[in-house]
Amino acid sequence: MKKLIGTIVIAAFSTFSVNAETIENIKSQILDTSVSVGITGTAGMLEADGKETMSFQGITGDQAKKSEDLFLAYASIFAEVHMPMNFRVGLSYVPYSLESKTTESVQRSLTTAQGGTGEADKTQKVKASIEDLASLYVSYHLDMSAFTGFVKAGLMQADLVTNEKLSSNSKYGNADLEGQFIGIGIDKSMSNGIFIRGEAVKTRFDDIALKSTGSRNKNIIDITGLDGTNLSVSIGKTF
Repeated sequence: MKKLIGTIVIAAFSTFSVNAETIENIKSQILDTSVSVGITGTAGMLEADGKETMSFQGITGDQAKKSEDLFLAYASIFAEVHMPMNFRVGLSYVPYSLESKTTESVQRSLTTAQGGTGEADKTQKVKASIEDLASLYVSYHLDMSAFTGFVKAGLMQADLVTNEKLSSNSKYGNADLEGQFIGIGIDKSMSNGIFIRGEAVKTRFDDIALKSTGSRNKNIIDITGLDGTNLSVSIGKTF
């Protein structure tokens, strides 16, 4: 019995020793953490489906539907903290607004001879911008001798700001854009901690609804299926 107890005690101390050593290794890696910073250029396409439901004094009218392919090109800055076991936690940010082109449409009035009021034609103008686009992600890096491959996944958030001039004096409110993304890419190390990076990322944003205010018209624009693929090239430095 004493021999058995002695064996258990020795085994327990051995296990504690291994665990303590493992903990110390992790602590040393954390204390010796590297940080990477850099700038990224991104280009890609976003697909979106839009539907506008028109309502007047509680009566729902026509629904206008439209699908759009949107081309995006922008620059961002990023910072990554190197974690144990080849993981990294990163944050990227676009420090300026991404503005769409102004879309114009003309509502033509009927002349009095046609049974209309004879009012002048009315031009509708709509413009939107994406502000404070930020991404938080986790990536796993695997050394492949000539380069480092990685996979990443994360969350995106931004403010969608609308700017419109409508004949009805209606205005659509702003909205929060939230989405997710996954990606794959490679890093190529240069001298003095400099590296270049290429990656492909698949993004998808949550559906949003914009409601009009400022007139008796209570229109709603539903934007769904907002997703796409981006290609990025980065240059950075690890400290």
